[in-house]
Order: sequence, then structure tokens, then C-alpha cells
Amino acid sequence: MGILIGIAVDQGLIASIDDPINKYLADDLQNYPEKQNITIRQLLMMKSGINFENYGLTSDDADILQQKPENLLDFVLSKPMTDPPGERFYYKDGDPQILSAVLEKVTGQRTNIWGQEVLFSKLNITNINWIPYKSGETVGAFGIMTTPREMAKIAQCVLEKGKYNGNQVVSENWVVEMTKGQTTTDLDRDFGYMWWNYTAKNIPFMSGNGGQFLMLFPDKNLMVVFTAEDKTQGKFRFSTPNARYFSERIANICK
Repeated sequence: MGILIGIAVDQGLIASIDDPINKYLADDLQNYPEKQNITIRQLLMMKSGINFENYGLTSDDADILQQKPENLLDFVLSKPMTDPPGERFYYKDGDPQILSAVLEKVTGQRTNIWGQEVLFSKLNITNINWIPYKSGETVGAFGIMTTPREMAKIAQCVLEKGKYNGNQVVSENWVVEMTKGQTTTDLDRDFGYMWWNYTAKNIPFMSGNGGQFLMLFPDKNLMVVFTAEDKTQGKFRFSTPNARYFSERIANICK
């Protein structure tokens, strides 16, 4: 989602990431005036202030996985505000869902279809399926089924500052801004535009539920991709501290 927003900016479909979402979703926001001035940048940084819960059997994500809401965008927008926009980082899947809605509005296509045209096909990714929601909307936070080798093509593009096979897929400036730590968190890593970064070691990475990681080591011209299932017990669980340990070991090995 972070890369696709960058491509939309490159193409002039989004004038500025400091635009309020009301500029693009005015009709959808008529009943939610408290959310009209949330900016695209704040969504990219998980700072919308919307109270959306990812985890648990009764969470908002669980409702989406069970396809309970009729309309994904309205489901997210209907959630109350816990903080003023831009004030506090809180990791949640509601923010990328709004970003997906913005993309669908400015491109006139479903995000998964447009993403295939401007990103996946440019990276020669063929083994991929971005599952649409029952309403036809593209789920902005999850739902992409693919393989580690296909994920590695995304990693290679970002490692090469937006290039793939010599072609500029997304602008270098966007990739730099996207992957660096834009905001501190209460975790041991910073957050960029939908990307994490172990800023102390300059290790940008993507992290997916269940142990899906895409890590970049720019100083080594190295990328590492692996998929896993961390729903195990005790010391065998592939937790975030273990992921950090793994990334540091790779960096040390490659010195």
C-alpha cells in the first residue's frame, strides 16, 4: 500500500500526501465530519486517531475476516476517534483500508486491479492473488497471497530505490521517505509510510501477521525474505524480538 500511494503521487493522481482525505472521499465522509481533515500522510504513518482494533476474536479485523461489514470504508469510518489526527501512532488495519479507498477513487479502479497494472506486472510478479472483499472493495491491509520469491521482487525494487530491471517503477525520493523512520513508536523500531525501520541499524522491513518478513540491509546491498507461521508456543514462537535477533545476525554475518 505504501508503494502504491507513492506511484499515485508520482502520476499526479494524489496532489500531496498532506491533502485531507475529504478532498478525495467527500461523499463518503458526509456523516463523519470529525474525520474529514485526516491527511493521507497521517494514514501512512498510522496516526489517523481512529479506534480500530486488529487483534482478538471480537476485533474489527475479525469482523472483516468473517465478512460481516457490508461496506469496508464505512465500517472503518464509523469507528470513534480516540486521539486527534496526527497525535499518536497506533498500528491498525483501518488506516490502510482508507488509503485503498482513496486509490480506488483517484484511479477509477479497484486497488488490486490497478496495483497489478502499475506495480506487480512491472516487477514480473505472476504468482499472486489479492483477494477482494465481498463488496468488491480491495482490502487495504491484508489479503495478498503470494510466494517468498515474488515478495523478493518487491524487496529488490525497494532496495534499488524504486528501480526494477533498470526501469523506475516508483520514484527514488518516495522510496527513501517511505522506508525511513518517520515516527517513533512505543516498540523497538520506528515507522515510515507503511514500512518499519530498525533505525539504529538502518534496516527497513515489512512485517506481516504470522511471521511474514521482508528485510532490507542497504549497506550490504542485501534483502532477505521469509514466510513463517508463528502461532506456536513458548520459545518456538517467532516473535518480534526473535525477528530483530535474526536481522542482526544476518547483518553481522554479512560484514
